[in-house]
Amino acid sequence: DGCVEGGGLGAGGCGASIGRMHFVRFETAKISECLDFIQAKRLHLDSGSPIAGVGAAAAGAGDEGGRRRGDAQVRHVTINATGGGAHKFKELFHERLGLELRKLDEMECLVAGANFLLRAVRDEAFAYTRRDGRQYVRLYPDAPPGSADSLFPYLLVNIGSGVSIVRVDGPGNSTRISGSTLGGGAFWGLCRLLTGCETFDEMLELSKKGDNARVDMMVGDIYGGRAYESAGLSADTIASSFGKVVMRRDHLADYRPEDLALSLLRMVSYNIGQIAHLNAVQHGLKRVFFGGYFIRGHSFTMDTIAFAIDFWSKGQMQALFLRHEGFLGAIGAFVHSGGDPGRASPPLDAGPSPRVWVERFPIGAPIAAGAIYGPPIETIEEKVHWVEKFVRISRRRNLCGALGAMPSDTALAAVAAGGSPGGTPPSSPRVSKTRAPSAFARELSCEGGATAGRFARESSEGVSSSEEASCGRSAPPATVSLGTPGGEDVLGVLHLCENVVFPLLFDKEGYDPNTVDVSNEGELEYWVGILLKQLPPLLERAIRSEGDTEDAQRRGEAMNLAMRVHLSRLRAEPTSYGRLGLAEVLELREDCLREFFFRDAYIVEKHNENTAAMTVLAGLLAEIDSLSREARLRALVDGMLAGNIFDWGSSACVELYQNGSILDIYRQARAKLARPFLVDDFEAFAERALENAPDGSALSYRRVLLFCDNSGADAILGVLPMAREVVRGGGEAVLVANSLPALNDVTAGELVHILAAAAELCPILASASVRGGVFEGEIDADDRGGVLRVVASGHGGPCLDLRRVTTALADAAQGADLIVLVGMGRALHTNLLATFTCDSLKLAMVKNQRLASTLFAGKLYDCCCCFQKAGEMPGLPGPIGECCK
Repeated sequence: DGCVEGGGLGAGGCGASIGRMHFVRFETAKISECLDFIQAKRLHLDSGSPIAGVGAAAAGAGDEGGRRRGDAQVRHVTINATGGGAHKFKELFHERLGLELRKLDEMECLVAGANFLLRAVRDEAFAYTRRDGRQYVRLYPDAPPGSADSLFPYLLVNIGSGVSIVRVDGPGNSTRISGSTLGGGAFWGLCRLLTGCETFDEMLELSKKGDNARVDMMVGDIYGGRAYESAGLSADTIASSFGKVVMRRDHLADYRPEDLALSLLRMVSYNIGQIAHLNAVQHGLKRVFFGGYFIRGHSFTMDTIAFAIDFWSKGQMQALFLRHEGFLGAIGAFVHSGGDPGRASPPLDAGPSPRVWVERFPIGAPIAAGAIYGPPIETIEEKVHWVEKFVRISRRRNLCGALGAMPSDTALAAVAAGGSPGGTPPSSPRVSKTRAPSAFARELSCEGGATAGRFARESSEGVSSSEEASCGRSAPPATVSLGTPGGEDVLGVLHLCENVVFPLLFDKEGYDPNTVDVSNEGELEYWVGILLKQLPPLLERAIRSEGDTEDAQRRGEAMNLAMRVHLSRLRAEPTSYGRLGLAEVLELREDCLREFFFRDAYIVEKHNENTAAMTVLAGLLAEIDSLSREARLRALVDGMLAGNIFDWGSSACVELYQNGSILDIYRQARAKLARPFLVDDFEAFAERALENAPDGSALSYRRVLLFCDNSGADAILGVLPMAREVVRGGGEAVLVANSLPALNDVTAGELVHILAAAAELCPILASASVRGGVFEGEIDADDRGGVLRVVASGHGGPCLDLRRVTTALADAAQGADLIVLVGMGRALHTNLLATFTCDSLKLAMVKNQRLASTLFAGKLYDCCCCFQKAGEMPGLPGPIGECCK
């Protein structure tokens, strides 16, 4: 049964999260464990957030008043519940937890859940074949019914204990048209009798090792090893499930359990596929969605159903699956407001609104199907304990991969214990100073830093010797039954964010931020390798940023494990996280840092770079002011490109840092800039910018959005002079920066402090900042300068996804006539191909050789100066340019 927990407030990496939706599964037979889970996590206590239930989810709290339980106030909470559990366990929930179940219609909840997911989650639906894997499909609920990309009408086949088949014509418009008794319950019951397996997970895992041809009669068995070509049946097509058993005088013990499990799985799946096809034909439907706990993201199951639909329809229909397939009823119950006056927000399954759902992958995500998800883990003791669980389970599922060794179970248990034999109180986020340092802490104190010890010993095959040992031995059982066999979806936490689509996108529906397609051969492997290479020095900085305390070292160890398991799963099964682009892959790093309470890993480096850059700002501004308008514009662009060399996310740039100071590197980069650039639209930009420019300014644009990249020279010596040029001519410059830290990227909060320091050196920046409300101050009555503002983007990663920005940024964008995107993350990794309704300038120094070669057939430190007029596609050289034609 699926449960959904609606959480409270939290950043979640998106900067504006106002609520969270977690997912966790418990088999009905383990309802007692479900109640224990709710009680242990105190979800039934007064926390102001909805809570979980059987086959359901809370849609808000109920009555006033309550009773005391421990130190917390217990409300008489009512949970929206659906399915058999809503009736069967009603009294149990009330007796154990004091919770009331509001019973909702099961079919209505299934449809509401499916409609919500297909509207809210961008990559929810996918087709599947063993050959091609997952192919994600984007459908639009608001498209005309029957059109190629329209969601409606569709057939929903929900496979639980039995099978329900529902025709869905639109929101609130559905009809149950058929069903079958041969569903998950039939498979489970028969498989238990035939194989002795007790759990559904065991059965699915067992079927992976089976060969159904040992049990099933194939077409080739009938026709002497040949196909029945006139009927279109290949030799390996099943002619009769369990047919070979009839031909032999064997007993059950003579058959391998795994062969029986696979034969039974295929029999039930083919039958469901054929029934679904017949119903679709009868009702004239081409789109068929399959959901329910029977599927579980299991590759054989999906492949069998997809083959059946394709075979019987002769390729005219396509089976589609849902990543959250086991939670349709629970989600449907959750989004059902039930007329509850406590629901201040509009229904979650409503149409377009200024809120979007963003999926994030916390430490539980590497465990398939959301099995160990729950509410936010509030203490490091809990967090490290959960890391221990999912590392053990991942190891058991051979997900370690070539990522470096996992520590021994003994070491993990010591970390999870959190201190001396007496232990640290569970409520304490800190650890005892008397506790012996962990193995990871000792490694960090070695000369080699975090790269020393077990995480760096790799064999010639790329796998460490200790890793081979740990993956080879059997892990002790987890403390509770968790997870399902590998191969299923990784379900993250859905964050409801006050975000909107950036209003200046020329094609909002067709916009895809990612330039690099990580599904191309070798791409994902390369970028995962980059993240792994950067992980040890990142951990060192993260721990140092927290004072190098023992607590920080323990969190660093846990974060290291979490990140490696994430990347291992991503490498082994790239599509199990949904259709991730490079932006999402790179942001996993920041998500993991925040999960373990590392607020800003590069805070020391950013402070030092900002201080150094500020010392030369006044001289740079004076130098720029002495130039003609044409030369000044070139100097401004050169300064932004030169400043963009500072990027702690680039291995090449990190090497530069080790060989010179920030100012030395900036001066050298600026001196070496020479045209033509790799992408050189400077002349087109200059012609447009200088045309009708006001006196004293080199820019004719009146409202400019400047999307900032790095701290230090990039922001202070690159972006600030350009912003100053806008406001000195009476225009408005809006500095847009991350809401949350990522690498050495500047944040909106940090920009306020940078501008306050810059205002001491430049009256133009000072008065413009006061006008823009950056800080308070006095303005000369004769000052006719412009306005300078700072706006947070709503992001917490190195890239920029304009499908979700803050409402403040959307408001600031109104009337803008120029967008400037600075840096690899915002102008190359993402948005290089984006087109806007106003002019745009994309400036970046290419600090990755693979990216330079893949996109432009260029070289390291080449520069991109890409200018586009409103509505125009970019004109680009090299391979990426060919793709645009």
